[in-house]
Amino acid sequence: MKILHLSDVHFGQPDHDEEQDRIVDAVVEAVREHGLSADLIIFNGDLAYDGKPTQFAKGEHWLKRILEITGGRIAICPGNHDIQRGLADKDTLRLAHNSSENLRISKSKIASSHAHLSPFFQWHRQFVDAEDKVLPLWLDDSNLFASSIAVEGMPFKSRVIAINTSVLSCDNDDKGKLIADVAALNRELHLSKASEELVIVIGHHALRPWLVEWNAAKIESLLGQETGPHLYFHGHNHEVAAKGFTNSSGQGVAILECGACYQGSAWAQYFNHYEIDLGLSEIRPQVFKFSNDSGKWFVDNAISRPIKARLPSNAKLSPIVVLGHPVQGEDDSQVKFDNPFDDIVTNSTEPHLIPKLFVDENNFINRVSNPIDTMIEGQRGTGKTMLLRYLSIDVQSSIIKSEGRDVLSRLIERAIPFGVYTRLSNAGFNRTDNELIGDDSRRESLFGHRLALNLISNTINSLNYISDSKGFTSDVFARIANFLSRTLREPILKDCKTWYDIQLEVKQICDHQIQLVDEHMASLLPGGDPIKFNPIFSIDVSFVGLLGYLKEFLGLKAPFYLLLDDFDVLSAQQQTAVFRVAADRNLTVCCFKYGIMTLGQKTIMAGVDKTYRTGDDYEHIMLTWLDRGLSKNRGPGNYRKTVLEIAKKRLEASNWPKDLKFETLLDTWRHGSKIRAEVKDLAEITYNTRKGKKPSTFKSLWEKQGDMLFFRHLRKHKIENRYAGVDNVVDLSSGIFRQFLEMNSKIVSAALDSNWRPTLKKKIGHEIQNSAIREYSSAMLRILGQTGGDTSAISGIKGDVTSLHLVNLANSLIWLFSSRLYGDTDDGEVTAISVKGAFNEVDLAKTILDVAVRESILQRRMIDYSAKSFDDGKLPTFYLNKRLAPKGNLGMKMQGRVEISKEDVILAATDPEKFKDRFRAKGKSDDQNQPKLEGL
Repeated sequence: MKILHLSDVHFGQPDHDEEQDRIVDAVVEAVREHGLSADLIIFNGDLAYDGKPTQFAKGEHWLKRILEITGGRIAICPGNHDIQRGLADKDTLRLAHNSSENLRISKSKIASSHAHLSPFFQWHRQFVDAEDKVLPLWLDDSNLFASSIAVEGMPFKSRVIAINTSVLSCDNDDKGKLIADVAALNRELHLSKASEELVIVIGHHALRPWLVEWNAAKIESLLGQETGPHLYFHGHNHEVAAKGFTNSSGQGVAILECGACYQGSAWAQYFNHYEIDLGLSEIRPQVFKFSNDSGKWFVDNAISRPIKARLPSNAKLSPIVVLGHPVQGEDDSQVKFDNPFDDIVTNSTEPHLIPKLFVDENNFINRVSNPIDTMIEGQRGTGKTMLLRYLSIDVQSSIIKSEGRDVLSRLIERAIPFGVYTRLSNAGFNRTDNELIGDDSRRESLFGHRLALNLISNTINSLNYISDSKGFTSDVFARIANFLSRTLREPILKDCKTWYDIQLEVKQICDHQIQLVDEHMASLLPGGDPIKFNPIFSIDVSFVGLLGYLKEFLGLKAPFYLLLDDFDVLSAQQQTAVFRVAADRNLTVCCFKYGIMTLGQKTIMAGVDKTYRTGDDYEHIMLTWLDRGLSKNRGPGNYRKTVLEIAKKRLEASNWPKDLKFETLLDTWRHGSKIRAEVKDLAEITYNTRKGKKPSTFKSLWEKQGDMLFFRHLRKHKIENRYAGVDNVVDLSSGIFRQFLEMNSKIVSAALDSNWRPTLKKKIGHEIQNSAIREYSSAMLRILGQTGGDTSAISGIKGDVTSLHLVNLANSLIWLFSSRLYGDTDDGEVTAISVKGAFNEVDLAKTILDVAVRESILQRRMIDYSAKSFDDGKLPTFYLNKRLAPKGNLGMKMQGRVEISKEDVILAATDPEKFKDRFRAKGKSDDQNQPKLEGL
């Protein structure tokens, strides 16, 4: 076990030569340069100089930097400089040390009026709430004198007991007048088991000469007992030493002292790093000393020597948590816990895992199960592929087989459709050399020939999932082979004796024919020798004809479902060719189910000479979960209910404890909730005393401005909001399943890496979540900056909207919403824009917005809002993807909108600085202004 030992930094001490930052920064650099990992960091007090909140805040920032490098957890106790002496009740404090009876009489009064220590305890509680790595000591007034906690995540079982040796400190005359509470120490030692765990006591002062004699003797006796602690860490003396105290029976405690880390010290400056070796009963220190000559900390080898100590011989090793899958037959200490959220996409997921990991079939699967063509449109990650894969025969057969039923019989009995899944983006249909074929009809026939072959191959491959059914006899597949021989014009198929032979032969025939198409098209390139090619297969005759034969021959009652994923990769002409086949309305044989990206439909089939209409011929489903509510139940297709069901399925399918629920997996930022309640109380007082125009009720004011007032309060007091908890994760994912899964995957990975494990019966802390979420937020624009947004698919405009334009647009809008949230306007809770001005198909502003929606920077509202000016009519409205909220420290509420022009959209994407100047000139508030409600 590795321990980093620090003490006495004295942030806020007069620093006329401005040395402090140099010295404390050098500590951080020494920890980094020497690779000082630590399971536990012990800070022995005097973080502040005279107990001011600003000093604790600066110290907290410094400790966080060290925590980030070491990866450990930290235990902190108060020192004599962490008190505010002006608040001390000196009469009570100075009487308490004279005898154990005086202390007993004074304890209740000290506990009820410890104003001199209140700033430390208040800061420490906030630090515990804000940072998962801080051990939750001193959380209750009853722990004023001592506190303990069993420390999880250590290499072996450990307990830290903190004693408050500074409780009676009130001036510079402390020597021999301080105490450590004997009763409190006994109570905490009772919770420990010295033979089974490493017991550590921390306090600020050395026992002698600082504790009054009668008290020092009693504490020494407790520390030296056989059932007492193994180690006592302290600071204050500004020296470095390791001592052993033993009693008459030979048992004892190792006393480890830390030097100072502040400027102008009359004593040498030291900090320590220890390795605790139970097997050798040895402590191996590295003592770091500050050099005024170099300005760096170096290891003082002269005093960095091993120390023999009484250490527990029966301490149990803690489980080592490793990512991966459970290893059968091993005990809990060797279980490798998997991350249930690691499977993000469904394209390549094993069929039997789809219903276990992804789909909540009770919510929305039935919406695409009717025998009618269906276009499922949505942004990337909204569940299109998940739905299509679920409807495929490979997934359906895995469900039927898991029930112990025969697949073909079940398909016939229940009239379950046979779904053929085809991912078009993997099939080479978006080739640019299509454009080299000048004749439209020939280009379409080549596409139909190639797609028919692809679909025939996929269908025969899908039949493999029912090939072991009772009705799928050798006679059946022989007749299918004969039909395929006629369809593909390949006599060799008649000679196939097994279904495996048929499947293999069909694949080879189709692959060869597809290769011939590609070679023909490549021969048309400049410099090539054109090859003649005659397309003979078609979607409507060759492929749909095969489906009709199979349906009749196999006795299927439901039509085949043709599941075309990534339909948007097809050109407008290719989409039209598919629509034309579907418009034949042969719905008893084949239903087309299109999975298509937002704005991915490049041709509209309704109109003159176009007979394929939504409502009549196909159902158009927009997977815009945002408009159906993230945290409210607004009818069918509820996103929150769906993702919670998916999370539940994933936990059930993992090797985690079966009683663990996702709803209780992620801890909330409880301190943030407390702050919000306090802000609400202040707002209500301000509302009741406010004169003039105001909302009719405080409830209406809070509903509209609560988030704004909360975030402004955090900014004013320099508190970082923590994005954590199930509700926040659901809201941040913005109705996009992939974002929900990716976010949880990062959170769980970070937790597992920090030695959290699902068997601890402990929630994943809010600080781990917040860190993972903020990184995920920043990564969106970082990744987008490495890719391009292709406008050719959705616009006829000349020129591209690049990834840089999208990054600029996102940053501009984040600035705009942030300036309102932290400005002086009364309606700062805005994360949406409404755009003024008529659009046309080649409008640059429209193209920017379309690509931003396609790439999920923005999300289009289904409802257009009335403009503030009557003449502007209804305005298209767009939300900023909530995933970007942490990047701008924005809230989660979706209310209000800013009206901007088409010119503003273009400026935001092309010249963010001019965009900002434009809104400043309009009188928009910058983010340095304070809210009007002065009471807050």
